[in-house]
Amino acid sequence: MTESTERLRGRRIALGITGSIAAYKAVELLRMFQKEGADVRVLMTTSAVEFIGPLTLETLSRHPVDSDVLSLQGDGRIGHIAAAHDVEAVVVAPATAHWLGAMANGLAGDTITAACMATSVPVVVAPAMDGGMYAHPATQANVARLREFGYRIVDPEPGVLASGMIGHGRLAALERIVDAAIDAIAGRSIRKPDPADRPPRLPDADEPGRDADDLAGRHVVVTAGGTVEAIDPVRFIGNRSTGTMGVAVCEAARDRGARVTLVAADGTVVADSDVPFERLSTLENHLLRPEVQDALSKPIGTNVRRSATVGRDFLYVAKQYRDSVPSPAMNNVRFIRVSAHMEDMKENVNDIRWKILWAGVITLTLIIGVSIFVSQRISRPMVAIAESVEKIRLGDLEKHIEITTDDEIGHVARAVNELVDKLKADIVELKKLQRARSEFLGNVSHELRTPIFTLQGYLETLLNGAVDDPAVNRLFIEKASAHAARLNVLLNDLIDISRIESGEMKMSFRYFRISEFLELVVNDFQQAAIQRRIALRLSMETGAEIEVFGDKERLRGVLSNLIDNAIKYNREGGEVLVSTELEEGKVRIIVADTGAGIAEEHLTRIFERFYRIDKDRSREVGGTGLGLAIVKHIVDAHGSKVEVRSEVGKGTSFSFMLKT
Repeated sequence: MTESTERLRGRRIALGITGSIAAYKAVELLRMFQKEGADVRVLMTTSAVEFIGPLTLETLSRHPVDSDVLSLQGDGRIGHIAAAHDVEAVVVAPATAHWLGAMANGLAGDTITAACMATSVPVVVAPAMDGGMYAHPATQANVARLREFGYRIVDPEPGVLASGMIGHGRLAALERIVDAAIDAIAGRSIRKPDPADRPPRLPDADEPGRDADDLAGRHVVVTAGGTVEAIDPVRFIGNRSTGTMGVAVCEAARDRGARVTLVAADGTVVADSDVPFERLSTLENHLLRPEVQDALSKPIGTNVRRSATVGRDFLYVAKQYRDSVPSPAMNNVRFIRVSAHMEDMKENVNDIRWKILWAGVITLTLIIGVSIFVSQRISRPMVAIAESVEKIRLGDLEKHIEITTDDEIGHVARAVNELVDKLKADIVELKKLQRARSEFLGNVSHELRTPIFTLQGYLETLLNGAVDDPAVNRLFIEKASAHAARLNVLLNDLIDISRIESGEMKMSFRYFRISEFLELVVNDFQQAAIQRRIALRLSMETGAEIEVFGDKERLRGVLSNLIDNAIKYNREGGEVLVSTELEEGKVRIIVADTGAGIAEEHLTRIFERFYRIDKDRSREVGGTGLGLAIVKHIVDAHGSKVEVRSEVGKGTSFSFMLKT
C-alpha cells in the first residue's frame, strides 16, 4: 500500500473481529483505516473478546464496541442494526471458519453476521485459520457461497501459523485488506446518516407534543422493593430488589398528573403523591382494605368509599394473584389495586351514555337512509320490469328491459329479455313454417290439379263419343293412364317426404358391398338409357371388397333418382357416368351427366320442394319436383351432404360420401 492519501475521508467503516488468534492485528488494521480518513465502528463476537479487550478498540475508535446482539445505543437503536444502516462497508478481519459457516448459512448468532445480513453495503472478508481448516471442502464451499453473495474475499497467505506449522491460512497483509475495502466502495457517494432511521423517542415533559397531564384524575398504585414468599414456616424465597424501578414509575406517573401510591411488599404505604410524607405512617395497611378482602372470595374485589386521605369518593378495584407476601391473615396472597375518582367515573359514564345515544341516533338514521335507498333500488327496477312485461303481454315484442345491475334483479330482467327474444324467434319460425305450409299446399294443389284436370279431360272426351272412335280412343286411354301414373308417383313422393320430415321414416343402417350395389342400380337403368341413346357407364376406383355403412334401400332410391334425372335431362347421344372414389377414409359416389347443365342462380334452390328449372320439360319427362328434396333428406340422415357441380352446356355432377 502506498503512503496514505486519505482515500476514505468521510467514509464510515464497520470492522468485524471474530475469535481468531489474529484478532490482535485488528488494532493495527483499525489505525490504518483511520489513517485513510475513515470513521471506524467495531463489532466483535463474544469469542473475540477473549483475545482482545473492547476497551482498547473503544479508545481508538471513539465509539462503543458492539459485542452483544441485544445491546442498545443511547438513542434507543440496536447497535449492530444501526451499524448496518450507517456504514458504507463492512470489513470482517479476521474471519474464522466458524464465522464463515454461520454467514454462508444465514445464522445471525452474533453482531457481525446480524449486521452483514441487515446491510446492503459491500462486505469484505479476510479469513484466518489453520491451513488444513481453510483447505477443507466445507470451508471452501462456504467461501464460494459468500462470493455468490457478492462478498469480496481477501484470501489468506502462506506462512507460519499460530500452531507453529507452515500453511496457507495466515491473515492477509493488512494493506491488502485496506485496498480491498477501498476498491469495494470506490465510485459510491458518501452516505449520510438518515435521522428517519432512528426510533421514535418519548418527548420530555417540557417539550412540544407531550401532554403533561394525560394521567390527571387517575390513581396509580405501585408496589416496589424486595419480596418474600414462604416455603414453610421457617424458610422463604426472596429477592433483594431496591425498588428503584418502582420509584421511577411513580415519578413518571406523577409528572403526568396522576395520584400515585407506592406500596411496599408487605402492604405498607411508602409514598403517596396526595399525602404529605409525615402523614404516611398514619395510613392503614392496604392489604386490609375492603376491596382486598372482597377479592379473597371473588375474582375481582370492588369498593366505593370516601377517601379519608384526600376527602373524595373513589372506586377501588383489587385482584388477587399468586405472587403474594407471607401473611397468615391474607392466606399468602398478593393483590393489585387501582382506584379512580367517582366524579371522573360519572363523567366518563355520562360521556359514554351520550356517545351511545348519538351513535344510536346516527345508526338509526343510517339504517333508515339505507333502507329507503335499498327499497327504491329494488322497487324501481321491479316496477320497470312489471311495466315492460305488461307491454309484452299486449303484443309489444320490441320492448326490452334495460339491465343496469348484475344482481338478482338484473338476472330477472335478463331472463325476461331472453324470453322475449325466444318468443320473437318462435313467432318468426311459426310464420316461416306457416308460409312454407301455404307454399307447400299451393304447390301440391297445383301439381295435383294438372294431372287430374288432364285425366278428367281425356275421360270426358272418351265418354262424349271418342271411346267409339278407333283412331283416338286408344291414344286417349294411354295418355290418361300416363297421367294417372304420374299422379301416383307424385302421391308416393309426397308420402315419402312427409314421413321423412315428420321422423316416421326409419333408417336401417348396415354394412354392404358398394360394388355389387351400384352394379344392380346401374343395370336397372340400362334399358332406359338405351331408349334415349344415352351411354350409362359404371367406374369403380374402389376395391370390390369395400363396404359402406348405410340404409341400402333408401340409398337405392337416392341413386335411382339421380341416375333417372341424369338420363332424362341429358342430350341425345350423351353420357351418364356413375363412379366411386376413396376420400378421407370414406367412399364418394358420383353421378355425372353431359346434359345442359344448371345455371349458378339455380344451384342453391334445386333441393327445394317443387322447385323446377324448366317446369314444362320437367312435367314432360314426368318429374314431380320432390325427387331432389327427398335425396337431400336421405343423404343428410346418413351424416353426409349432397354436393353439386355444374357448368352450363357441359353437364352436372351430384356426389355424396358414405362411411366405410
